[in-house]
Amino acid sequence: MSGALRVSESVTPGHVDRCADAIAERFVEEANTRFGGARCGIEVALNAEEVVLQGYVLTLPPLDDSLFPRGYRIIDFASSEDLTRVVNETLVECGYGGTHEQPLKVRSQLLVDDIEDDEQLNSAFSDDQVIVVGYATPEDAHANLPIETYAAREAQRALFDCALDHPDVLGPDGKVLLGIVEDSSVAIVEFLNVSIQHRAGVDYGELYALLSAPILSALRTIEGLEIPDGFSAREFVINGRGEFSEGGVRGDTGLSGKKLVADLYGPRVPIGGGAIAGKDQFKADRIGTLRARQVAVKLAAATGLSVTTTLAWFPGEAEPRGIQAELSDGRVLSRSDIGALTGIGDFTIAAAVDELLVARCMWPDAQRHGYVGIGARWDRA
Repeated sequence: MSGALRVSESVTPGHVDRCADAIAERFVEEANTRFGGARCGIEVALNAEEVVLQGYVLTLPPLDDSLFPRGYRIIDFASSEDLTRVVNETLVECGYGGTHEQPLKVRSQLLVDDIEDDEQLNSAFSDDQVIVVGYATPEDAHANLPIETYAAREAQRALFDCALDHPDVLGPDGKVLLGIVEDSSVAIVEFLNVSIQHRAGVDYGELYALLSAPILSALRTIEGLEIPDGFSAREFVINGRGEFSEGGVRGDTGLSGKKLVADLYGPRVPIGGGAIAGKDQFKADRIGTLRARQVAVKLAAATGLSVTTTLAWFPGEAEPRGIQAELSDGRVLSRSDIGALTGIGDFTIAAAVDELLVARCMWPDAQRHGYVGIGARWDRA
């Protein structure tokens, strides 16, 4: 079969980088809940012994709190019971409970400081130069994502469900890489790689028997995707490097903001700017990415074509300097064209925050399988 090879990957909520994202998002949520609003830039690193929090939390005084004590200080392990509780609760939500529990110490190096007034707290101006890209296909059956990205996520969800259903055999740390060949009429699975944490000494045949049916069944339900007859262990590989019994932070280090391509559309689509995790709702990296996705979804519905949108902010400005959409038939739409087709006339950060209701979003849940294609407000036409 001739056609373009399309590849994508997806990682489980128990992957260490995804755990770091979840912790960063949990602290953004905690800061907003405890203080009634906060400006945040939080980064998280994990290793086998500890979780390290860096960055800042800014909010209105008074702000002394057991989780966010005022000032810049290193909070060591002995005095961080609240920090440790929040981090380890989040790890349990990522799958590290019961037999897979991996409690970690926590070191906070956050700068926690106050800002002057509500105007600064809710300042809807970009604090940095930012480029964001949105994308959507017209195919609702694939959550308006590239088919390979949607398929990789569905396979990963099936993998993680298996891990949760069989904790005596499988662990929560895993990932999927999938390749398809796509032509005008159909997409065919070319290869599939699965890496999954497991109990020491588990036979490869047992893993294959446990995982192959649910993962392939998940792929077979995808409209327009076919799995060829005789799809075998040569094309469907599990743990190609061998035993993967040391998973999670015991087997790797994790950093927030690393899974940008998996968070969004896969390698077919440029990612634009920076990470989403750990940032407050007014950060252009976060709200701009979601607005760009919303615009792309609306344009795909209006035109019946795939759409790539680009927004670019200057520091200190409320709305993007650059606004453009490219259609899959080669046409380029200006800001006025976009407004006419989508009904969006106000591209400021404040308008996007209000319209997309991001203040109500549960970010630790939103990031579990990627920030787009999850049925959120920015995914709807």
